[in-house]
Amino acid sequence: MKRKIIHLGPSYAISLPKKWVDRYNVYNMSEIDVEETKDGILQILPISSSNVAKDIEFKINKDESINHIYYSKIYRAYAQGYKNITLIGDFSQEQFKVMSKVQKKLIGLEVIEQTERKIILKDFMNLEDVDIDTFMNRAFNNIIGMGIELITKIKSGEVLGDKLKDMDSISNRGRKLINRYVTIALYDSNYMKKLNKDTSELIIIAKVTENIRQIGYELVDISFNLNEVETRHMKEFNIAGTKRDKNIDSYIIQFLTAWLVYIKEVRSVFFKKEISKATDMYINKHSSDLTKLRYNFQKAFNETNIDLKQIINIENCFISLISNSSNIAKHSIIL
Repeated sequence: MKRKIIHLGPSYAISLPKKWVDRYNVYNMSEIDVEETKDGILQILPISSSNVAKDIEFKINKDESINHIYYSKIYRAYAQGYKNITLIGDFSQEQFKVMSKVQKKLIGLEVIEQTERKIILKDFMNLEDVDIDTFMNRAFNNIIGMGIELITKIKSGEVLGDKLKDMDSISNRGRKLINRYVTIALYDSNYMKKLNKDTSELIIIAKVTENIRQIGYELVDISFNLNEVETRHMKEFNIAGTKRDKNIDSYIIQFLTAWLVYIKEVRSVFFKKEISKATDMYINKHSSDLTKLRYNFQKAFNETNIDLKQIINIENCFISLISNSSNIAKHSIIL
């Protein structure tokens, strides 16, 4: 948001957003922290997190969808760090199913009270127990594990089914937790200091987490394109089954094997902050083994009788895997 600078005597001032003022109970003559980060960002932060609102209440309309309740109310409040979330309304039986979605997707948030007109959710996660670097390492390990699982099942000729989707759903809970604590740290100067991160690092972590989320999605999509029979999750996304082909399987194995080598190197430069190596990995992405394998895949099946839609879908997954993996290397340059 934009703010105009006001000239007050020998100093300069800006107005603070009302929502921010209300959330932190900032009032006339309140003290706040004003800090300049190493990257030139000026942070304006409340001195004490004790002023941060811990409880929030929402009124639920009868015609409100489960997804709307989950995303616009529960997940939003969870991401902003509220400890107690209360939902009030004349719930339909369908709306009560939102609790199942919460239990599957949000770590630490539990139902402590549920009646016909009220649901109270409480966050049992302790801020002090969270190490973002540990959770980021798990996020990398999860997508690497998914890649290994995909190669193993293709080599064995097994039916992939929803295995990769189930693995990604579990991983997604951890990614949401990372985003949650990044958001809390950006709100709370004390917590940011405990994490030993500055604003720039937290923003990069959020971007890398999104890249990892997209990588997980593409690995799932590859697995769906190798299922001859529609699975439950494929039906949800309107994805039809496709006939399996050994030549396609072989090319996918080659690509994923090379990708695993690349993503492990990306993980290393991210945590070790190897700027020079990260730079080389990013600027040379178009001449990498991954890109060559992707072009070879395209050429090999351009003039065959294999379903063109399947080839395009898999190639798009390859492109996205290269793009998101190399973008993590790019983000590592400015950590």
